[in-house]
Amino acid sequence: MPGEADHERPGVALGRRRLTVSGGHRTPLPTFPSSAPAALADTQLRANLRRATATIRAKRASVSAEMPDWEPLRDAARAIKEEALGNLDGYLSQLEEAVTRAGGTVHRARDAEEANRIIGELVEAAVAGSVAAARSAMDGGSAAGAREESVAREEAVAGSVVDGRSASSAGQG
Repeated sequence: MPGEADHERPGVALGRRRLTVSGGHRTPLPTFPSSAPAALADTQLRANLRRATATIRAKRASVSAEMPDWEPLRDAARAIKEEALGNLDGYLSQLEEAVTRAGGTVHRARDAEEANRIIGELVEAAVAGSVAAARSAMDGGSAAGAREESVAREEAVAGSVVDGRSASSAGQG
């Protein structure tokens, strides 16, 4: 099967496409459907997964048995989650306002593909800027100045928020 060994290479999951980046080039990694048959045929992997699942379930049962109010806590957590998801657009707007007030930039995407494109562009810009800052320092520029520029670029990327979930905010920003 082509690319069977690809699942062993480090990659970055980007929506439905997984990529490995090497030397500035993006190489697609195999998809879940193409990798699943080999994983299912791996008896050691299946045994490890079965053992891990049993351990997790046993620990969960043990901890929940120690807490007499486990079910009410679980119900409360479910209600909080439902409220947060039901008001996600409002929370995202609040987040955008706070990030903008703090000097950050919010990037909105209509779908995962657009979000992946935006993230890729931000990362490439940050990497290119870091290389330029390092070269500037090597060419006699201030090393401290180059570090400050690099940190500022990293903070700009870290302050960027990608919203690929909010359908009602599609096309904004």
